[in-house]
Amino acid sequence: MLCGGGGRRFAGRDKPLETLRGKALVEHVLERLTPQVDEVLISANRNIDRYERFGCPVLRDLVEDQGPLAGVVAAAAAAGGEQCFVCPGDAPLLAKDLVAQLTPALRETVDVVVPHDGARAQHLFMLFRTELAQSLPAYLATGARSVHGWLAGQRVAEVEVADPGSLFNVNTPEALQALEQSEHGRNS
Repeated sequence: MLCGGGGRRFAGRDKPLETLRGKALVEHVLERLTPQVDEVLISANRNIDRYERFGCPVLRDLVEDQGPLAGVVAAAAAAGGEQCFVCPGDAPLLAKDLVAQLTPALRETVDVVVPHDGARAQHLFMLFRTELAQSLPAYLATGARSVHGWLAGQRVAEVEVADPGSLFNVNTPEALQALEQSEHGRNS
């Protein structure tokens, strides 16, 4: 789970630790993600002690200031399986079956599967072959940081998800407030 952002749109606050219905956003994601995977790893670069309280291993980026792909590198390096799923730690509506929705598309001719919300692919949610992350350090060394740019060089499949709202991630305090007041926020 990617929790390593700088929180620029949240006045420097750590977005996954912001609260929705009395629980940190990361807690909502954990409740939904944990039953879907063998192990949850949290990629974070600050507030490590707070993230450790959630009972998951907390990883720091192996390469600093490289955006979410640095978290993908760290997660893939620590993951024990052939496949790895990553998602943002500020996505409290994560579908409880998203990994199951993506898995059938990860075939011999596909290395990465990303969900599509009906309007666009949501690249920060991805299921990929763990070995694929070995190409990331070279990509990052070029100065590139774009998840979309890295994926452009991979064999990617997109899967339209059943509930596009499940891919919502909180990017601003206003979005968090709106979610808190919405039906989705009350049911999270």
